Amino acid sequence: MIARRCLTKALFLAASALCLIGQAPPALAQAAAEQAIQAHVEQIGAGKPLRVQGAPIAAVDFIPDFYRLRRFEPAWTDQDNVEALLAAIKSSPEQGLNPADFHAEALDEMRARLASGSDDPAALADFDVLMTDSLVRLGSQIVDGKLDPAALDSSWNFGERVLDTEPVVLANEAIESRGVGQLLRDLEPKHPFYGELKAGLAKYREFEAKGGWPELPDGPSLKPGMEDGRVALLRDRLVITGDLNVAAGAPTVFDGPLEEAVKQFQRRHGLEPDGAVGPATRAAMNLPPQAKIDKIRVNLERARWVLPGLKGDFIIVNVAGFRTFVMNDDDIKWTTRSIVGAPFRKTPVFRENMTHIVFNPTWTVPSGILRRNILPKAKKDPNFLTANNFKVIARDGKAVDPASLDWEKLSAKGFPYRIVQGPGDKNALGRVKFMFPNKYAVYLHDTPSKPLFAKAERAFSSGCIRVDRPFDLAELLLSDDPGWTRERIDQVLASGKTTTVNLSKPLPVLLQYWTVETVRWEGKVAFRKDIYDRDAAILKGLNAAYVFR
Repeated sequence: MIARRCLTKALFLAASALCLIGQAPPALAQAAAEQAIQAHVEQIGAGKPLRVQGAPIAAVDFIPDFYRLRRFEPAWTDQDNVEALLAAIKSSPEQGLNPADFHAEALDEMRARLASGSDDPAALADFDVLMTDSLVRLGSQIVDGKLDPAALDSSWNFGERVLDTEPVVLANEAIESRGVGQLLRDLEPKHPFYGELKAGLAKYREFEAKGGWPELPDGPSLKPGMEDGRVALLRDRLVITGDLNVAAGAPTVFDGPLEEAVKQFQRRHGLEPDGAVGPATRAAMNLPPQAKIDKIRVNLERARWVLPGLKGDFIIVNVAGFRTFVMNDDDIKWTTRSIVGAPFRKTPVFRENMTHIVFNPTWTVPSGILRRNILPKAKKDPNFLTANNFKVIARDGKAVDPASLDWEKLSAKGFPYRIVQGPGDKNALGRVKFMFPNKYAVYLHDTPSKPLFAKAERAFSSGCIRVDRPFDLAELLLSDDPGWTRERIDQVLASGKTTTVNLSKPLPVLLQYWTVETVRWEGKVAFRKDIYDRDAAILKGLNAAYVFR
């Protein structure tokens, strides 16, 4: 154990305070503090809620084990540890967290009282227990986030982060080695994305502190070549956020450099990059810094849920960003545009392993699409199924001639057939699908609807993820198998034969939902539309009172 020493009043710890006021020897002071700590532990053990100076103690599983490990000896008798934790609490907003969750106000009040010379061992023990609870609260939020993602989304299956060392032992080792500050730094996600989000948060808080940006008034759309008094405000707006490097040129003329700056802003906000400032672009520009700060905080919370477990090779799909990435640790090996589920057919957020690829796939029509799309078209046009390479399969597995059926008498409920689309250019899955078996029947696949990839907002599917350049993706995923060259892939595709290829090892696929991105933006953050309205619940939870998980 680290040798204890009498500290200044500013440390407000049991031995030091009693030593300074001269009412009891340090050994007796420590014994009295230990007894008070033990009383708190016994109260927790009896199942009774514990409040210290009015502040609720949340770590009721951690604190008894922690202080029993220490034989009830006070933990916070080292100035470096005390100052490191208090500084981390003060700086927690840098990670989008709230100091109130970590007893910031109560610790300040207790600090002031103890610094004035309190000789009450119970108050000194209170301070020690409250500091420990603050450490657990802060550490747990850094490790797992403040909110429980599984409570927000029933499809969540990522699990929680598992530390290499038991938390009680880890905390005690950090305290004994005067390493509390280093412990908290080590717990932060090390993925570059987390650091970039933190930098973005700091930048937008700086914008807010400086008064934000000018608001563009209503009026006709601003377009390249126009001369308008609002153009000067537009220039100022884009210079502030770094989309326009300089404000050179005629202030009221919408010139070429300004057009390019508008396009960059539009791309950073998931808007069609047409270079004109219409209602949607103006609304995005007029959002105050606080709205952007809230959005970054929400995505920092999402990052804490996921980033620490991302290692090795994996695929990540950003549903809100309409993009798919092939990753190796922190490095992007390949990326492409994606199309995801429409708001009424949301792509779920979950994790599974990709096991195989299917070239020239067939497509069995799901019941929902049968009801909404296929059956109405078959009733309207008897030749629809044959013209689009669909087969009607009876329960005995035999094909049935669509012309022999009375479609007007058939309904989706209790439909006695399977509708299967054969391989080919008209197939809804395109010419290749990437399978990671899951209960949602969601996967990555090609599509015949190529023009949709040119849209800025790409929520058009029934839940699956359509990927642009799918054959490049197949080539990359099979690159460790010398038998599967691009030439071989092209030959299989040309054959029209359905062919399944197993991956050499399972590849994790993570379907995620990020409404803020940093990749490809040279230090800037990019904002995405909350297409499924998921941000509000997270922001509400971040701003609510802390509930320990």
